[in-house]
Amino acid sequence: MKKLIFAYGIMLLSVLTACRKSDNTKPDNIRFEQVNKTIIASGSDSISGACKDLVFHITGNLTNGFQAYISSNSIPILCDGGNQFLIDEKTNQIKALPENTEVSENGSWTNNTKLYLDQFTGQGEKYIGYRILSFPSGNNIYYYGWIKIELSANNESLTILNRATNQTEFNNLLTGQMK
Repeated sequence: MKKLIFAYGIMLLSVLTACRKSDNTKPDNIRFEQVNKTIIASGSDSISGACKDLVFHITGNLTNGFQAYISSNSIPILCDGGNQFLIDEKTNQIKALPENTEVSENGSWTNNTKLYLDQFTGQGEKYIGYRILSFPSGNNIYYYGWIKIELSANNESLTILNRATNQTEFNNLLTGQMK
């Protein structure tokens, strides 16, 4: 009889714990944006970021080749946040992510101000994982997102297709997820 009561107690505790966890989960609030900007050789264009814009560049020439990279604009703005990018911890370069890859706290993140996009060259449509860091009350808060781009095989053109950000703090999302 004691074993049966103990078993029922464990089951009840499990149910209560599961219910409490689901009550603390906040629903996703994903903001999707069509961008459709194309940058050609020796040009740049930007999309808004946390505090500063994210600027995509193509530099170089036909003789020496072209390079594409992402940076933040140089306008000095005092704010309570910034952008960070999901990188390959071995190369310290932005990861070229396929669709349905989780963007979350897991992984290596950087806030470097200039990151080359070599791994996107000629790969078709791929995703950049990013997060917005905010600390309005002294505590770090993260909002996860993705940017979908396509970089030509010769690095002469870069298209920023679209992006999405989960505006529910600390909630992850999948690359390509729009809702």
